[in-house]
Amino acid sequence: MSDWMGTYSTADGVNAGVELEMPGPTKWRGEKLLQAIRTGEVSESIIDKSAERVLTLAKSLGRFEAPRGELPERAVENKTRDSFIQDSAAEGMVLLKNDGQVLPLSKDTSIAIIGHHATVPSLGGGGSARVDSLHAVTPLLSPPLNKR
Repeated sequence: MSDWMGTYSTADGVNAGVELEMPGPTKWRGEKLLQAIRTGEVSESIIDKSAERVLTLAKSLGRFEAPRGELPERAVENKTRDSFIQDSAAEGMVLLKNDGQVLPLSKDTSIAIIGHHATVPSLGGGGSARVDSLHAVTPLLSPPLNKR
């Protein structure tokens, strides 16, 4: 799926696997795509694979059951997934600088956590960057990391 108005080609986008041009209505499909197929820039097999992925997405989103309207959003608890996300976030943090070799901190070290996001989760921006999270944590309100 393209970012909003992030598609600038027909054949290159389709051949790279861009199935959905956002937002609609599309500017680079329709007659332009038919012409790219006629000239051999896009093969029918690429179209078949693309269509299969779109139909798989539509099925997984319940669009065949409710084709005219959005189904209500639902929260699905999944402890395995949540644990994976928590571990990935912790392991994905990168130390950019370790002046004076102060890290790792010893267990008896005190630290100050200062600022708005110490207690208020920052989940993203507005619009399409908004994130509705089942569980949100902050440095002060985080559960302990999972033990392996």
